[in-house]
Amino acid sequence: MELSPYIEGLMILMGINIIAAVSYNLINGSTGQFSLGHAGFMAVGGFTAAILTRDHQWGLVPAFLVGGISAGFIGLLVGWPTLRLKGDYLAIATLGVGEIIRVVITNLKITGAAQGLAGLPSLRKLTGVTAIQEQHGGTLPVWAQLLPLVTLSLFVIVTVVVIWNLLHSARGRAIVSVREDEIAAEAMGVNTTYHKVLAFVIGSFFAGLAGAWQVHNTGVAAAEEFNLFRTVELLIFIVFGGLGSTSGAIIAAAGLTWLSEQLKDWTNSEMVKSAAVWVAAQWELVRLGAYRTLGVWNVNNLPAGSNGLPVDPYLLIPGPLWKAIFSLLLIVIMLVRPKGLLGTWELPYLFWRPYPAPPDAGGWQNLEEPALHSTQDPPITVDLHPSNEESTDAQRRHETGEHR
Repeated sequence: MELSPYIEGLMILMGINIIAAVSYNLINGSTGQFSLGHAGFMAVGGFTAAILTRDHQWGLVPAFLVGGISAGFIGLLVGWPTLRLKGDYLAIATLGVGEIIRVVITNLKITGAAQGLAGLPSLRKLTGVTAIQEQHGGTLPVWAQLLPLVTLSLFVIVTVVVIWNLLHSARGRAIVSVREDEIAAEAMGVNTTYHKVLAFVIGSFFAGLAGAWQVHNTGVAAAEEFNLFRTVELLIFIVFGGLGSTSGAIIAAAGLTWLSEQLKDWTNSEMVKSAAVWVAAQWELVRLGAYRTLGVWNVNNLPAGSNGLPVDPYLLIPGPLWKAIFSLLLIVIMLVRPKGLLGTWELPYLFWRPYPAPPDAGGWQNLEEPALHSTQDPPITVDLHPSNEESTDAQRRHETGEHR
């Protein structure tokens, strides 16, 4: 059974978005730092890997790793001063960093300036599929067709395992404490700046890997692919999955990538195009007053000179329509579940508890808060209202001046 090119391309796009979303979730969701410069680090990794594979004939693994390291290095340079900011100021600073990276790439000769880098070696060539096909006389074994997808899956697994283990280590708990309450974390001795920069550098490294995969998947490295809207797309993924949930980011990145591709196909269908053209034509009839003054009920019956539509209805159809439907669905889901799909919960916790339950507690489902007092001890009571006899005796001693 051969894998169709459409399914292969969709799964590769899902893998790229999963790497980018999980790395972005480490910064925004787990550390609580609202960064808007993630696409800039993807651009650094993408262009670095593109130069190495196209101009210096490097292999996939070393070129992509160098791309990730370069993105992590840039993340270290800009992270140390900018992460001392908080909230909206940090978002504006990181947004500026991302735009600076994009503008610098657009004006450098080595990155192809505004035209970018074209003619990048394809993923099939970098993973050896082309060489295997030549060895077999032009025919391609089925297992060889899966090499790009298998290689990308290994990168996805490494990304998830590294970030998962980081978040479940002592440093990971320090990172999460920064998100929960930075002042309390500092009071407990956590070096908050160090842990924020650590999460920022690791997130930038994996963003560089995602950028390297993205440019080699399309064959062209263009700075416009890494603008603010790319960061916003990743932000939608992690908010939809639940800020702070790695498994939520994976599910959201895969699911929303599939949904957006399905909406593109649906809005490009002839049925939707015909419906959109009919709606646009009827709107033009209303706007021209055809119903009221001319008495015509069909746009083709308009008098000569007035039946030319000023706007081509087809311009109103594919792009804006699927984006509008996609945005509407996100709004509805956020209204129904504002915390996202999983909140801060992780999917494996549904089947496995990270901490063992007490042996006599009957499992986590029956674990109750321990009682403050034993049921055999008599309750401690304080009588705030003394009896009438005691009150009368105290009043008599007060009136007679008697003291005990």
